[in-house]
Amino acid sequence: MDTLVFEAQAESEKITFILALLISAIFLIILYFLNRNKSIRASFRQLGLLLGAFLIVLCAGTAIFSFWQWSRLSPVSISDNYVLIQGDSLQVDDIILVRLVSEPGGRGLMSVNEGEPDIFLYIETRQKKSYVLMEENYDIAEIRTRLNEILKAEVK
Repeated sequence: MDTLVFEAQAESEKITFILALLISAIFLIILYFLNRNKSIRASFRQLGLLLGAFLIVLCAGTAIFSFWQWSRLSPVSISDNYVLIQGDSLQVDDIILVRLVSEPGGRGLMSVNEGEPDIFLYIETRQKKSYVLMEENYDIAEIRTRLNEILKAEVK
């Protein structure tokens, strides 16, 4: 059988990276002009520089981690003999567990109401190594179906 390749959809990471980088650049320009403007009182200028620098650090950190997450997403390849996932090549007979997991999702850090659940595919190998594929990045239902078909064919 042919190899099936499931590409990762990383649209949310791309958008977050671009927006955080753009906001960092805007704050950097604002800080430059704030520092050069001598008509503003020194105490207000110092407070503005401090808050602006803090926001730049937050946005730049968000951009860095979004890019890191985006760069780590790789295609998942499935064939009859092996599975290529996150840079590791696994033999099909090494996979012992494939299951969908749903965890309650929150709408924010301090939210009381629960949002939509986070759904991901959990894959475990005989070497006790585990892989997690998020629903927002992969077609996990199709990956799970294909892996279960191959694993059932291996048992027979």
